[in-house]
Amino acid sequence: MANFGKNRLYRNNDNGTFTDVAETAGVTVGNWSTGPSFGDYDGDGRLDIFVPGYVHWDMNNLPLSGSKAVGFANCSFRGAQTMCGPRGLPGEPDHLFRNNGDGTFTDVSVKAGVDDKRHYYGVFVDVRGYRR
Repeated sequence: MANFGKNRLYRNNDNGTFTDVAETAGVTVGNWSTGPSFGDYDGDGRLDIFVPGYVHWDMNNLPLSGSKAVGFANCSFRGAQTMCGPRGLPGEPDHLFRNNGDGTFTDVSVKAGVDDKRHYYGVFVDVRGYRR
């Protein structure tokens, strides 16, 4: 589960409950992550996880609507000026986690070339098994 703050990974206990194993699995990175995807990027038969970064958010330094940090934000809601969204906000890097097969993952973002140095919004798709 990607979110603002540490990401979560829940293991099914097969009894109607789940256990958060994100810390021991090594997948808690991110200031603000979104849209994790699962796929076998290295062909070893185990599901790997791609976690795209969203925006870098600093609660102690909030961007002001209409400021340079949020671009040309002219949005309003019920007459109040609001921020239009992530336009102009700095992004977060993406992360690709290789499944080690023992309940842990290794961040291979740099090695795989998907670390997203420009901090764009990313997506991962496993299309090798697709047939038309």
